Amino acid sequence: FKAETIAGNFAAKEAISKSIGTGIRKFNLRDIEVLRDELGKPIVKTYNNFKQICIDYNVSEIKVSISHCKDYAVANSIAITKEG
Repeated sequence: FKAETIAGNFAAKEAISKSIGTGIRKFNLRDIEVLRDELGKPIVKTYNNFKQICIDYNVSEIKVSISHCKDYAVANSIAITKEG
């Protein structure tokens, strides 16, 4: 992994946690995994405490976009909820 990829993944995890509304608390950053599909699109997988938080908040899907250059990384996330 290049440094900008690692920075992008960290930015994605922070954006994901904020899209849920909790920020980074009550779970470990390892509870969020950011993978790439065959075209490079980021895919979000949740585990452990963060997975339970998503269940509690009725989150059905998490979308994330990551951009980076040599010096900076930024990410945006949207948590899609289902009616409970």
